[in-house]
Amino acid sequence: MAERLFLTSRLLSAEGVLHGFSLRGGGVSRGPFESLNLGRGVGDDPRAVDENLRLLAEAAGLAGPEAFAAAHQVHGDRVMGAVRGGNLRDIFTASEPAAAAAGEDGGPRADAVVALAGSSAYVERARRAAEIVREGRAPKVLLTDDGQLSGWSNESESNPRFVERAAAELARAGVPSADVEVLPQTVSSTQDEALLVREYARERGLRSIMLVTSGYHSRRALWTFRRAFEGSGVRVGIEPVAPGEQTPTPGTWWLSPRGWQTVAGEYVKLVYYWLRYR
Repeated sequence: MAERLFLTSRLLSAEGVLHGFSLRGGGVSRGPFESLNLGRGVGDDPRAVDENLRLLAEAAGLAGPEAFAAAHQVHGDRVMGAVRGGNLRDIFTASEPAAAAAGEDGGPRADAVVALAGSSAYVERARRAAEIVREGRAPKVLLTDDGQLSGWSNESESNPRFVERAAAELARAGVPSADVEVLPQTVSSTQDEALLVREYARERGLRSIMLVTSGYHSRRALWTFRRAFEGSGVRVGIEPVAPGEQTPTPGTWWLSPRGWQTVAGEYVKLVYYWLRYR
């Protein structure tokens, strides 16, 4: 008897929903990807992934691997819908999509991008914030400062703070210094950042902000900011940075000590925040 490649739910089937939940067995991948790995961005042999998709399509009665559409998964609030031809489109990209004006690329606009502090991920966060500004979706970038010093810089002959390095990264990415503001108070947690940005938004009359942070941190960041901004009338959206540049990928984070520190540690922080701030 052939190994089962996916499961279905009687409840969903009763409602006429075509669906399936793929399993781990029945594929051809080897090693840490054994055996029905369907992800192309985790280091598996592409030929094995192609064969796994073919096997799954055959088991599901689909035309072939081209019937599948794939997206890079992050802990964010963007919902994607598959359309014919293996493409994806946004169903919505913000908590209040009808109220969000569109930028030049069709994505939601905000009064400011807030690049959250992260000494080990400042490059990827600054670059994503710069992309949003270049797309015309926000006029300025706000940086929070965790007060942490970076390594030695021969250029400045000092140990600059990571927030200074983030500002320099924004400049290299083409964001004018006049469009970058470092919030004055030092923060030590995501909760501190949320309260500081809320006060800034109140004083400046902002109606919307767009958070930029690493994918692993995005769920807690969005939850914390939305809790802090409740009743303020300020819309809070998020643009998570796809992992891979400075943060571990979903399929390989558990292979390195840093992955355990960032990704696994984030789940501990999620539980703490839920208990402490709910």
